[in-house]
Amino acid sequence: RQISQELIQEIIDTIEDMTGMPTNPQSFSMLTHRATRRAFLAAVLPERRVPDAEFDMGFKGLSFDGFSFETDHDAPLDMIFFLHTPSIYIQDLANWHWMDEDGAILSRVKGVDAFDATLRFFAQLGLDRRNVHGTVRDISVTVPKKYPS
Repeated sequence: RQISQELIQEIIDTIEDMTGMPTNPQSFSMLTHRATRRAFLAAVLPERRVPDAEFDMGFKGLSFDGFSFETDHDAPLDMIFFLHTPSIYIQDLANWHWMDEDGAILSRVKGVDAFDATLRFFAQLGLDRRNVHGTVRDISVTVPKKYPS
């Protein structure tokens, strides 16, 4: 399905209906792939209004009704995640520590005048409210061709 302002507003309204709380743009982020963000930009660009005469040929960021569009290269191409950031937390499973299974933190790098070390941290992302997040799936996105190597 095509991405549109109505589709994004529908998921925001659904989150409000299911949680019983208003969606605050400062508490939510939309996370998606850059290609999906470009598809949304192409869909809303014909309706863009320029309130002043300053033209910058680019943009500082894309938002919808105050909700910021964040991008991640590893995000699925055809999805937008609506994340309620105050309900996401990091659950530490083990503190930061240097790996020293063999009794030495530093190890020599073969053939180079250097040392190597590994710092570990075990954690998971947790949610204290699962019902305040949303997802839009099956968005039609044109995949850009890869640049020749």
